[in-house]
Amino acid sequence: MFALTQSLILTAVLVWAMWTVFGKMTPTLQARLQNQIAMLLMRPDLPRPLNRLGLRVLPRIATHCGSGCSSCGACR
Repeated sequence: MFALTQSLILTAVLVWAMWTVFGKMTPTLQARLQNQIAMLLMRPDLPRPLNRLGLRVLPRIATHCGSGCSSCGACR
């Protein structure tokens, strides 16, 4: 049981780390994928908890993107 718990925690941490690196390398592609996942979860025929999860998955809109400030590293 301990090995299973350890494997699940390690897998979750690795997936989160890979998603973070993926977002740093390709922020636009990550935002598009997040949007597609959110739209799948927010279908009207799905239960309400999945709809709420879809709202949480929606990508946040960066207010300073495109200004050329280079503070986030996404303007490259």
